[in-house]
Amino acid sequence: MNSKEMRTIHHLSCSGGTLISKCIAAMNNIALASEVHPYNIGKNRFNPLDPLHLLFSSNMLGYDKTILDEIFLSRISLSEKLCIRESKELVLRDHSHFDFLSKEIPTSESTSVRNILRKNYKLRSIITTRNPIDSFISMNRHGWNHGNLDFDAYCGRILIFLYAYRNIDVIRYEDFCKEPHAVLQRICLILNIDFNERFLSEFHTKIVTGDSGRGNALTSIEQLPPRSRSNEMQKAICESANYREVCRKLNYNVEHPLP
Repeated sequence: MNSKEMRTIHHLSCSGGTLISKCIAAMNNIALASEVHPYNIGKNRFNPLDPLHLLFSSNMLGYDKTILDEIFLSRISLSEKLCIRESKELVLRDHSHFDFLSKEIPTSESTSVRNILRKNYKLRSIITTRNPIDSFISMNRHGWNHGNLDFDAYCGRILIFLYAYRNIDVIRYEDFCKEPHAVLQRICLILNIDFNERFLSEFHTKIVTGDSGRGNALTSIEQLPPRSRSNEMQKAICESANYREVCRKLNYNVEHPLP
């Protein structure tokens, strides 16, 4: 049985996960690696520290998941050692979008980061969620609907995500915004990290990837007003059976249910 612990956070795009991750990064002695994934190599860009990324992203090395697994684990191990040297706890924020909202249809086994890490670590994890109406509208405004999903199909992907992480504690973004202290204390207990009472004055100074939503400049925690909705969106909400099932599972109020 693995004795070493690793902490992971999982959420879908535009669901408030960046805000929660910044607050976790503001806890005592935390080093948060944002949006990690073993198979999402990313675009070729200026990256002088990482020759492997340059080679993979320019197609000079072949895409081999077995090799990528080894690279990912070795880099997590090195990151962990460096964190230990500086008396910090490593927290990994998963880029779950790649597993669940890309063009490929995910399965209940599409938990790439945890699948690899559980070989070497005892995992402490949370997932965070948001009302799917707000996250779907925001995802489309940012141009991140890479699977070209309609609203019902998007909610279907959320259901797969929830089933894949069915044994993991769920944190709702709306609850976090209402009671940030209480919810963050619960997160700290789950992840076994120290709580920082001063996080409200510090979280906005943390720099993480994915911080491109409306709240990226906020220095206080508050739930933003809902996005405006088209008539087409209202109709999609009304007709989506998957949306009603997501609401049932996550205890959200259903808007405009069918008669």
